[in-house]
Amino acid sequence: MQQRKHYTAEQKVMILRELLENNVPISQLAEKYEVRPYDIYNCPEGMPLAEEKIV
Repeated sequence: MQQRKHYTAEQKVMILRELLENNVPISQLAEKYEVRPYDIYNCPEGMPLAEEKIV
């Protein structure tokens, strides 16, 4: 059985920033960082960044 990966808050923000600033598809980021797309959609650190993008 594989060990679960643990990302720091800074790493999560870096991934989300790449998503929002560079318009990289979530599927591509998920593959690059070896996470599930679901994990990127549901990352709580992404909420402030997403709100900044919308406003």
